[in-house]
Amino acid sequence: MKYVKPFICSLLLFVFVLFHVPASLADDDLASEGKHLDDESSSFVSNDDNGSPTYIFLKHQFDVRKYTLDVKPNLNSGKIKATTTVKCISDKKGLKKILLNFVGDWKIKKVMVDGKAANWKHNGYVLNIKLGSKFDSGVGFEASVTYKGTPQPDPEFHWEVPTFYVQDGIYANTHFEPFQARYFYPCFDEPSDKAEEGCDVIVTVPKNLTAVANGLLIETKEKGKKKIFHYSHKYPIATYLIAFAVAPFEVIEDKCGKIPVIHHVFTEYMERAEFDFERTPQMIRCFSDLFGPYPFEKYGMVMAHGSPGMEHQTITFIPTIVVTGDRRVENGVAHELSHHWWGNAVTITDFRDIWLKEGLCRYCEALWLERAEGAEARDYRVQQFRSYYFTYDNVRRNNGEEPLAIYPRDYQTENLYRWRLTYSKSATVFHMLRWELGDKKFFKGLKKLYNDNLHGYVDGTKLKNTMESVSGKDLDDFFQSWVYSPGHPEFEISSSYKTVEGQLKNEIIVEQVQDFATTFPMTLLIDPDGEGALAAQRMFVSGRSTSFDVDVPAQAGAAQIIDTPWHVMRVVSGN
Repeated sequence: MKYVKPFICSLLLFVFVLFHVPASLADDDLASEGKHLDDESSSFVSNDDNGSPTYIFLKHQFDVRKYTLDVKPNLNSGKIKATTTVKCISDKKGLKKILLNFVGDWKIKKVMVDGKAANWKHNGYVLNIKLGSKFDSGVGFEASVTYKGTPQPDPEFHWEVPTFYVQDGIYANTHFEPFQARYFYPCFDEPSDKAEEGCDVIVTVPKNLTAVANGLLIETKEKGKKKIFHYSHKYPIATYLIAFAVAPFEVIEDKCGKIPVIHHVFTEYMERAEFDFERTPQMIRCFSDLFGPYPFEKYGMVMAHGSPGMEHQTITFIPTIVVTGDRRVENGVAHELSHHWWGNAVTITDFRDIWLKEGLCRYCEALWLERAEGAEARDYRVQQFRSYYFTYDNVRRNNGEEPLAIYPRDYQTENLYRWRLTYSKSATVFHMLRWELGDKKFFKGLKKLYNDNLHGYVDGTKLKNTMESVSGKDLDDFFQSWVYSPGHPEFEISSSYKTVEGQLKNEIIVEQVQDFATTFPMTLLIDPDGEGALAAQRMFVSGRSTSFDVDVPAQAGAAQIIDTPWHVMRVVSGN
């Protein structure tokens, strides 16, 4: 997601009203502060510095099947009138109420359950709906909420991307990742419960404008001075991937086999967009070959003034500023497209595993370059990832800050979206895993992970277990060090010649000297004599010190660690 965030958010001039809605946390269904995150039997409330809840886990006793959003936006004020319908199935005997995330000072007009008026409570954060009847496990029902108000941005989202952006009365777009869907529509706002039957999005706009949303356009109709666009998407979808955009769009139509590829762009950008987006079908074929068939009914990109790059399901948003007509956006195009395999079709269970989807899709930028331009282009991109990470690490060290793991221990958005860490270091970890397993097993593992979990969920443990199953290797130490622990290795290498039973050998000692406890298991590439006279050898190191004896024909130079794009490390000294 959001490959352009580090610079686009400093260039787009947004005006926000960051707010905290006063609310009571007396509801029995919300846990008290300080519950352990891993205690699945309880809910959790996270508080910001002002004491108001910013992230709330809810007891979840139903399965969401489908969301239907019927939205009438005001493209000048940013206010909306909307009805959201949540189709559900009960997961317990005698279910009599449901809790939905719904943050804001909303004016709720009515709440209906299966067409009948229902009682409800809203404390500014959670909508508690009394169902009126008891629903046993497996029994379905629909809850509809009609409301109006102004969607606000999540005050904890430090990139300050608006939930609902409007401009000039003719442009609008939504942004819901990670936790902003709850600021726009009532939902169970966790990626762990996708709506299996997809979503319908109905948007009413002035006649001269076009609305774009997930899936296929199944109906348009005019009503006075307005035009109603009805989109339907039939595949499982997480709340943060539902979206719509409004503008006086032009359309670029393409296809990849039977898959329609439809881009919505601004008129003045048509020529640039045609060139920048031209290789999208080839990218779809590339990732289909690597992982499995493209998983949805269509694909396309949508230009957006008020959004960073974002992989909304079937309608990736691309910020206007990066469509330049010279394909400098192509890494981003590949990144957001690849999310349709990793993140959209195969979804992380919670956002602490964001490193998995973002790191893998960052790596997909290099995989596309490898397909399109060769291994040298891939290596150049991976070298950039390493450089981004090392720059970040140096800044933290210079500030006296401890290194961080790519897997965060909490849900603070500043920890989730440290792009040089969450995105770039994570991408290098996938590249190192490929080095350790070899191409055949690495890509076999990714295909298996994709096919075994298509339209389902993954986390770091599933990734590890899948790679172990195809490779036969124990990867516990690799994942513990590279994913769940911070930092990277610093190596010292020394060597000395000796003769054993008439055979000259170079005894090589590799030590990890980083100033923290974690050690990193990895296979290094070592020049045994430092002069290239002997072939470089792959040598596996782990722990603080690892030694090797290498047979040599004659005494030469000192052994050296060869720096390659496959490794994240520093060599601090050698003899």
